[in-house]
Amino acid sequence: MSAAGADDGAAAIHAIDLGYLDRSGAALAFLVSAPRAGGGPPHAVLVESGPMACLDRLEAGLRRCGVDPGAIEAVLPTHVHLDHAGAAGAFAARGAVVHVHPRGVRHLVDPPRLVESSRMVHGALFERFYGEPRPCPETLVRAVADGGSVEIGPLRFTAIETLGHAKHHHAWRLDHAGGSDLFTGDVAAMRVPGSEFISVPTPPTDFDPPAWIASLRRLRSLGVDRLHLTHGGRIETPDAWLDAVERRFEAESAELLGIAAAPLDRAAAIERYRQWLHPRAAAAGVDREANAAFLGRAFLEMNLAGARGWLDRVAASAG
Repeated sequence: MSAAGADDGAAAIHAIDLGYLDRSGAALAFLVSAPRAGGGPPHAVLVESGPMACLDRLEAGLRRCGVDPGAIEAVLPTHVHLDHAGAAGAFAARGAVVHVHPRGVRHLVDPPRLVESSRMVHGALFERFYGEPRPCPETLVRAVADGGSVEIGPLRFTAIETLGHAKHHHAWRLDHAGGSDLFTGDVAAMRVPGSEFISVPTPPTDFDPPAWIASLRRLRSLGVDRLHLTHGGRIETPDAWLDAVERRFEAESAELLGIAAAPLDRAAAIERYRQWLHPRAAAAGVDREANAAFLGRAFLEMNLAGARGWLDRVAASAG
């Protein structure tokens, strides 16, 4: 767990390690707090809730920060994939309001369809990766459009629609006395724990390469002081990171789309992608254990399925 903030009106940001897949640094939730006018317990907001599989660790992390899990006033998932919003319902059950992209509302209120698609991707690994989410009461879910804001006491978050990874994706910008912080979800990619390798997740059914490039360039134009990656942590050099992500994204998507378009059976396609991806990961410091956990067969299959889905949608629109 790490923290940033001061007593000069800056928000305090605590990155809580969820121990996702039993690996330190694999996924984070962010506790953002600020003093309450008139005294009393500080305002407390969660950006990302992580999956239900990590709820116990998240709650323990909140308590280490001096915050009772029942005191969380709002949850701001960047998108509704279960490693980002799976535990939102557990906080909504205690009264927290969940703020999300308009396309994500129905999935939080009625999650079975999202669960079904996740089980299709991860199969028997679903429980380890995610766990079963709880539905959020409809009265406690708020749709926030691009450019909309969420205000909790002195905390003001602005939704930045950032498509490409998901059609229900926002980055959340926080401006405060300590500067500007941007919580990027998956649109600014992932950093594999223990390395500097930039990993690009391209899940079905929403992968959209042109939209993703546009989102990266939009983030760069914001001029924020810091990025906070859900999978990777704090980035103090936003422009350099976003430039590196764009280069990595262009290379990865070109390779994926080339493999997906080739006349290869499933096994051959996975092997070709593995031979391209894994040496690059190893060169960037990804060890064997991290490779298996984060770039293994499930990841390879997911990314290839995302690329095939994109090609199918392009072909359908052309026809």
